[in-house]
Amino acid sequence: MVTKIPMPSTCSVEFISKILKTRLGDKRSNPEFYQKIGNALIYSYLEYDDKKGNPEKIKKLSFDLYVNNSNDVEARKDSLINLYENRNDSFIYPILRDLRKKHNLLFCPFCGEEVIPSTLDHFLPKEKFPEYAICLNNLIPMCTKCQGKDAKGEKILSLNNQRIFLNPYFDSIEEFLTLEICPPFDKPDFVLNLKEIEDKNTYELLASHVVELNIYDRYLDFATSQHIQLLKLAKKNRITGKSIREKVEIYLEEREEKSKNTWAAIYYRSVLNNTNLLNYLDVGNLPNHI
Repeated sequence: MVTKIPMPSTCSVEFISKILKTRLGDKRSNPEFYQKIGNALIYSYLEYDDKKGNPEKIKKLSFDLYVNNSNDVEARKDSLINLYENRNDSFIYPILRDLRKKHNLLFCPFCGEEVIPSTLDHFLPKEKFPEYAICLNNLIPMCTKCQGKDAKGEKILSLNNQRIFLNPYFDSIEEFLTLEICPPFDKPDFVLNLKEIEDKNTYELLASHVVELNIYDRYLDFATSQHIQLLKLAKKNRITGKSIREKVEIYLEEREEKSKNTWAAIYYRSVLNNTNLLNYLDVGNLPNHI
């Protein structure tokens, strides 16, 4: 599940300030537009951090104010989006490349699945908020499953205009998903639950994050596979004559070093909290086919 991660090492405001400086000195880059919108972009980036990327509180820029002709609005929006997509820019591209590939994450901070994020997601979608197309604090390393149209996609707010996703750069909530592993333990049922939280708004935000990312279905597939591996481990462990608890504790410690919200950490915490399951793994009738 979502895990708080460090902000990009490059300051967003310094980043956009340098980009503006280069655009003002290049007649091919619509310098008049960047001259007019420059201060507004810097203010927007400061506001993004102040409002913690919350789409409930962040207002879109009115591009009509920064062009001479309203017919130019879409073209100027595209010019900002193209700053993100241009691989030929010797200043912008290396920073975005490093943010995408050198994040040192072994899990997706948006969902908790232990896959190395291979893409950057615009938390505020660039098509709807082109002013944040290259705001570094708006670019989150993410797995492709979370970024898909059937998951986060370009969704921002609910029908009630409430945000529906947590932001890994600003939000920190640990161990808010719990797993129940129910007998029969050779082929158990899994029940994934949200912990009760007193603050209703926070609870609803957590729930929408989980639902919109299809985490329930995705996690249950993961738990099924993980449980098969646990049964295999239990079979091998019986040769030692020791309880499997010690190995599960080691596995949990390794996963929690990444994050307490990774899917494996949630799974192994559940195993350790289930005395009946631990007893089954030590002395119960394990399946013959494992």
